[in-house]
Amino acid sequence: MSVMPMWIIIIAVIILLALFLIAVAAVVAVAVVLTRKKNKEKTQNVQASVMQEEISTPQNDLEYEYKTVEMVATVIGQNCAARMIGTKTPKTVREFVVSFQSEKGEVFNLNVKEEVYDGFEIGQKGLLTMVDNELYSFVPTE
Repeated sequence: MSVMPMWIIIIAVIILLALFLIAVAAVVAVAVVLTRKKNKEKTQNVQASVMQEEISTPQNDLEYEYKTVEMVATVIGQNCAARMIGTKTPKTVREFVVSFQSEKGEVFNLNVKEEVYDGFEIGQKGLLTMVDNELYSFVPTE
C-alpha cells in the first residue's frame, strides 16, 4: 500500500470545504429569494384589497352626497383662541369661531378662517349655508 502525500490530502480537504461553503451560500440565497417573493406577493395582495376597499367605499367623492343646510341665522358671538398642540415640537394653533342662532333657536358654533373672522358682526342677520356642518357661506340680509 502506498501512502498519499500529505499535501494532496490537504488540497482535497480545502476543495471539499470550498464546495461545502458554496452549497451553503446557494441554499441561503434560495431561501432569501423565496422569502422575498412570498412577502412581495403578500404585500401586493394587501395593496390590491386596500385599493378595492377604497374604490368600493360609499365615501368615494363620486358617490357621496354632501349634507347642505340653508337657513336664516343671526350672529350671536365670536371667539378666537390660541392653543398649543404637540409635545416634542409644540406649535400654536389659532382658532376662530363664530356662533350663529337659527330662527328656530338652534345654536351653531362654526370654525371660520382668520381672513373672514372680522367680517362678522354680532347681531348681523343673513342666509347661512352649511355643508357637512361647516360654514360654506353667510350672506347678510340687513
